[in-house]
Amino acid sequence: MSLPYTSGDFTTPRAGTESWVEYPFIEEGDNATKVYHLVCVVNEADYAPVALDVTMADATNADVIDLPFGADADAYFVGDYNKTKIEGGLVRFDRQFANIPASTVDPAGSEIFTFPGLPSTAGTGTKISISSASVSNNVITLSLASAHGMSSGDNFRYYIRGYVTRYGRNYYNYFYGNGVCITGTSGSTIKLYTYLPDSFTFANGYVYPFASRGRKQVSRKSSTQFEYDYFLPGVSAGIASSQEITLPQRFEAYRYTEGNTVETLSYTTEPTNTEYNEIVDSDGFLVLDSGISRWKGNIIRRSVKSIRAI
Repeated sequence: MSLPYTSGDFTTPRAGTESWVEYPFIEEGDNATKVYHLVCVVNEADYAPVALDVTMADATNADVIDLPFGADADAYFVGDYNKTKIEGGLVRFDRQFANIPASTVDPAGSEIFTFPGLPSTAGTGTKISISSASVSNNVITLSLASAHGMSSGDNFRYYIRGYVTRYGRNYYNYFYGNGVCITGTSGSTIKLYTYLPDSFTFANGYVYPFASRGRKQVSRKSSTQFEYDYFLPGVSAGIASSQEITLPQRFEAYRYTEGNTVETLSYTTEPTNTEYNEIVDSDGFLVLDSGISRWKGNIIRRSVKSIRAI
């Protein structure tokens, strides 16, 4: 059995060939953010961590004899991990330096949300038949029998009839309500965000351009996402402590003159019905929840969950 000994060659940590570079967000399309893993060996009696947030600008900053890869002054010390005793009175550990990650957006599935009501408008009263309806990525394309004269942001009423096939039988469904034209609307084509089943087969329907029966608060399923932003207090601009990281508040419609929440939007609410239509037209999202957590070392992650407005 080997006798333990202390070698003067290991009074300063040596980063070995097992050291490696991790790209933690490559699946999200971020190939710039790195976590540097310096797998080090040092005398147990000489082990000491470096101060959090020290940069990997050189070997001296990292407190190693030599860096196993190029220096990175934008990588900050986030901790020593997996410290293990080995033979010879030595310890092995994973000294990590990380970049402040770029912001990312991840899909989060879908859920049901109660969207605000919208006011009624008279419109032109002209009824135009729908020739066909198709859906792709939550966007419905309606092809009409004639030009409608609308563009992105305009309101209209719609009625769509069709069926889904289950176990060899057709089950008819009706979809109707107020729609908001989005980008791509022109001529005899209307594009809007709303829900139709994937297996839906269009039968017939019609629209009233520039018209809206309005709607009460309505609970519908829509797609959700997580937005992640990262901050290092004292380094990130305008952030001296984690308490200064702002958290977006959950979406609520309210009347700003009275300060109370409302079910239906109007020109006196926050947002107004016009502003809400603009959110829908821009494929915007409404905040559901937000919070902060520690990612690595002193690097803080802010997460915001939101739902696509319809």
